Amino acid sequence: MKKTNLKITLLSLALMLVSVRAFGVTINGISYELGEEGGLYIATVIPSELGGGKYSGAITIPSMVDYNGMSYDVTGIADGAFRNCTNLTSITTSDGYWWFDGIGIGEEAFMGCTNLTSVNIHVSYIGYNAFNGCTKLKTLNLKSNYSTSQIDDNAFYGCTSLTSVDLSNFDYIGSLAFAECTNLSSVTLGANVKTIGHHAFAFCKELTSIVLPLDLIKIHDYAFSGCSKLASVTFNNPSTFGSGVFNNCS
Repeated sequence: MKKTNLKITLLSLALMLVSVRAFGVTINGISYELGEEGGLYIATVIPSELGGGKYSGAITIPSMVDYNGMSYDVTGIADGAFRNCTNLTSITTSDGYWWFDGIGIGEEAFMGCTNLTSVNIHVSYIGYNAFNGCTKLKTLNLKSNYSTSQIDDNAFYGCTSLTSVDLSNFDYIGSLAFAECTNLSSVTLGANVKTIGHHAFAFCKELTSIVLPLDLIKIHDYAFSGCSKLASVTFNNPSTFGSGVFNNCS
C-alpha cells in the first residue's frame, strides 16, 4: 500500500503543478512544465516532447532553467517522466539547491529504466515505484540539505545490482522500498530515521549487518525478513519492532 500521510511540502505540490499558467517547453533536450505556484516560478521535468518521446543516454537536470527572460527553479520530476526509457543510462542533478531540500521525484518516474546504471541526485522526496525494476542500477548517490527527506513504497524494489546505499538524510523509508535488492550488502541509516516500513529491506540476501538509529519510532513487520546473511544488528529500543522483523535471518 502507498503511504498516504506523507508530509505535504512545497516540493510535492510542485510535482502536481496545478497553476493555470502552466505550459510545456523543451530546453536543451529536457522537457518541462513551467508555471507559477505561490508566487514562485517553478519547472517540473515531464516526459520528453521530442521525437520518439523517450530520453536516452546520460541526463543532467539543472537546478534552474531560463525561458523568455524568466528564471524557473526546477523543483520536481513528474510522475512517469522517464518511465520505460530503456536507453537512459544515468541521471544527475546539479548542486544548485541551496534554498530547499532538493528535487521531488514523482511516482514511477524511472520505473522500467532497465539500462539505468547511475543516479546522483539532490533529492527531498522519492515517490512510489520511482526506480522499481531498474535492474542495472549500481551507483546510487542521494543528497539532501536536511534530514527530512522521504522514500515512498516500492521505490527501489528489485534493483538487483545495488550493492550499497547511504540513507543518511532520510527520515522515512517506505514499505518494500529496497525489497528484493538481492545484492545489497551495505545500508547506512541516518540518525533521524523515524520509520521503516514493512518488508522495506526484505530478501536483501547479501546484507550482513545493520545499525538502527536511536530515534527510530517504528520498524514495521518483516522489515528485514529473508536477509539470510544478516549476522549483526545494533538497536536501542526493541519496543519499536513489529512482527517478524528479522524473520528467516538464519
